[in-house]
Amino acid sequence: FGVSCRSRRLAALTSSLALKAHCAFNFEQA
Repeated sequence: FGVSCRSRRLAALTSSLALKAHCAFNFEQA
């Protein structure tokens, strides 16, 4: 249970970080 929760949190953090990077990249391109 703990591992599943941790991996889910990590996945959420990773997706959030990727989204921020994507937005920053688009902002730089604009």
